[in-house]
Amino acid sequence: MDRRTLVLLLNSLWIVYVSGYVPLTLTDCGSTANRLLNIQGNTVDYPIEIPGHVKARGTVDILHDVQPDRYTLNVTVEKWIVFNYFTLPCVSNVGSCSYDVCDLLGKFEGRGGCPWQLVESNFPCMCPFSNATHTLQPLPFYIPEVQGIWSWIAFGDFRVTGTLYDNVLSEIVNCYQLEFTVQRKPIVIEDFWGWW
Repeated sequence: MDRRTLVLLLNSLWIVYVSGYVPLTLTDCGSTANRLLNIQGNTVDYPIEIPGHVKARGTVDILHDVQPDRYTLNVTVEKWIVFNYFTLPCVSNVGSCSYDVCDLLGKFEGRGGCPWQLVESNFPCMCPFSNATHTLQPLPFYIPEVQGIWSWIAFGDFRVTGTLYDNVLSEIVNCYQLEFTVQRKPIVIEDFWGWW
């Protein structure tokens, strides 16, 4: 391969890498007889843009009652950097962290209750709750501009893996992996030539 062909190939790969995004995928990465829930869902608006609104819809089948102190959610957040995924650390309770499920949901109580999107969909967001099937309607969730330490890493391709651990049974009862792209909302210049 001559130098000109190599440069053309590398430029083409770079353009595809910079302009493309990963397709949104939700994958069940676990199998157990003691499964707590089944999730099916997607977003209406994709790729996700920040700041902006995203509409998500889905169905969650909760197969067993959810009680306080029983379940731990272990989240691993990975970002695609150059040619591989790298795990983001847990900083200020954001990133690759572990959470008590009911404590995490309890944060809604301190913020005035469940988000209206969950209320409109009759979707539970505080423990305890019983086994049932819940459907999330495609209502808009606002994602604000990311500032501070996270602003430099908020955009790109991500892989988030959530494993749900049952503290009573001492086993993983669910695992889901979500791959998605977050883009900076494009700046719309209404009259490009007007500033000349």
